[in-house]
Amino acid sequence: MRIEQNQKMDANVVVTGTARQENVAAAKKDASIVRIEKDRKADRLLEQPTYGKLPCYVDVENGYLYVANYGEGTLVCYPVNTDGSLMPYDRKISHLPSASNIPHVHCSEITPDGEYICVLDCGIDAVAFYHAKGERRYELAHAFGTKEGSGPRHVRFSDDGNLAYIICETNSFINVYKYRKTAPGKMIQVQEIKTLPDDYTGWSVTSALRFSRDRSMLFASNRGHNSISCFRVDSHNGTLLRTSVVSLPGSFPRDFNLTPDGRFLLVGLQHDDRLLAYEIDYQNGTLYPTGKECNVPSPCC
Repeated sequence: MRIEQNQKMDANVVVTGTARQENVAAAKKDASIVRIEKDRKADRLLEQPTYGKLPCYVDVENGYLYVANYGEGTLVCYPVNTDGSLMPYDRKISHLPSASNIPHVHCSEITPDGEYICVLDCGIDAVAFYHAKGERRYELAHAFGTKEGSGPRHVRFSDDGNLAYIICETNSFINVYKYRKTAPGKMIQVQEIKTLPDDYTGWSVTSALRFSRDRSMLFASNRGHNSISCFRVDSHNGTLLRTSVVSLPGSFPRDFNLTPDGRFLLVGLQHDDRLLAYEIDYQNGTLYPTGKECNVPSPCC
């Protein structure tokens, strides 16, 4: 789910993905636009099909909405009207299977310079850059592969746009790259750092990746090890130092986010139906439980 400020409406526009079961064999999947007014009333503006299986990620940038369909390996692109409503899609980008794997598009982000749509495919271990502007919009510009079986899942860019941080789901590493506008697909890897303790040998896969509000820390969640990894971001070169791995009292932290003031981290335990709050200790690079929690059925994002 993504929330965008729309000044003309003086309201929040919430973009959601839904899966409504119609029968045992198939589910109808839609991308919805919901307007939230100041009185907190919600008004559904428009609903469009995602044209794919298992939609898992929504990104809203520069007047377009992008939906990643994990099950089908596609990215569907929709123009967004000035009132926040969603127009019919104008492109469906499909990834092809490799010799041994099938595509699973998991994330898309517009690069900081606004020139490219960066698409991560954790099924075929690929990162692709498509033109985001002009007559060449949606054309493939560059692409590169990560380590076989690593499963690139989410990407975050530094504020200055010079670095890209990619979390890999299957091997539980974060890769740091130098980003170059002239050749984004030829990014130079400068670091690879594990999200798990060095002595851990059990099963685990990563999920979410988010910066602190001041960009001094980066957090990653681990499903299986059931923890949040905390990293300090070097203020000079942007590389990461793992400062702590905080164990959670429950299973499968699929997603988390920070409060607007940057003081707290909220994490959902999907298999325990709980949402927990942690206070961020910036000085020591760790998290402390607040004791505050609430029940949420199968929190995913």
